[in-house]
Amino acid sequence: MEKQNLITGVAFAASTVLNGEVYIIGGATSNKEVSAKVQVYNPKDNTISEFKEIKNARMAAGAATIGQDLYIIGGQSKYDPITNAKLGVLDSVEMFSTNAQT
Repeated sequence: MEKQNLITGVAFAASTVLNGEVYIIGGATSNKEVSAKVQVYNPKDNTISEFKEIKNARMAAGAATIGQDLYIIGGQSKYDPITNAKLGVLDSVEMFSTNAQT
């Protein structure tokens, strides 16, 4: 079975799983723009939906889930080849709860 395409294609996105759904967070578009979008893939019905955007656009970040909270860790706010990674390096953690989408 072919899987659903992302609403917005990205590379260097962070991802984590919560309640059986995959959260694809940030990344870089084909235009080398860093994204704040959060897309959710539901493998049960092979659908993609959008979730509330993160506050800071990021690519090459880490992501983790604790309880119903998603954490986005580090990354870059500006497109720069990962091997170079000098532009817009973030040293922050962003958290949002999936319960209230806040």
